[in-house]
Amino acid sequence: MGSSAGSGFKTGDFGVPTKDNGSKSQPSVQSQNTGGDPLDMFFSSSSASAGGAANASGGGQPFSEIDDWGVESDFGGGNDSGGTTTELEGLPPPPAGVTGSAAKNKGIDNQKAGQYADAIKWLSWAVILLEKSGDMVAMADVLSTRASCYKEVGEYKKAVADCSKVLEKDDSNVTILVQRALLYESMEKYRAGADDLRTVLKIDPVNRIARSTIHRLNKMAG
Repeated sequence: MGSSAGSGFKTGDFGVPTKDNGSKSQPSVQSQNTGGDPLDMFFSSSSASAGGAANASGGGQPFSEIDDWGVESDFGGGNDSGGTTTELEGLPPPPAGVTGSAAKNKGIDNQKAGQYADAIKWLSWAVILLEKSGDMVAMADVLSTRASCYKEVGEYKKAVADCSKVLEKDDSNVTILVQRALLYESMEKYRAGADDLRTVLKIDPVNRIARSTIHRLNKMAG
């Protein structure tokens, strides 16, 4: 996702998020136009087992233990305020010999298995490694995927921050704009979501999700 991310990224632009404890997760708002949730196109892992988020603290795979960096029960979720991601407290360095691509793939595998905490750890390592290698197209994809995982554990603020990091350098990325708009809807930030969708429609006037969602957000924003 975010394949149009430009080469203008600078080292240090992409942070790895801190833990955000003590708030509660917030439900996604269902789309009313297709009978399904438009978030599914971005958060396909939501079809994993209902206990997926809980399984994130279990794991048992090599290099997937959560205890060693203290996040197994620390996904509080849903801070409504904006913000930027910063370095994950206690995140150890990437395992020796692991490439950014390998860390990205491992993170995606954990996401598909519903093990979101492990996925976030591997994707955070991918951010570090891809930043060093300068692969900013892959970086945008990793940030979007990590945003999906943050959404699954209720960390909407961090999910929005990852999308915003991509948009800072690629503000016409329609896919990321729609993803962030739907996250804003889940956070009940309807005006911000509608603003993103208006931007989408200027770039892609026939975008199905934007067209079907913007009227609802405008109405809910009052």
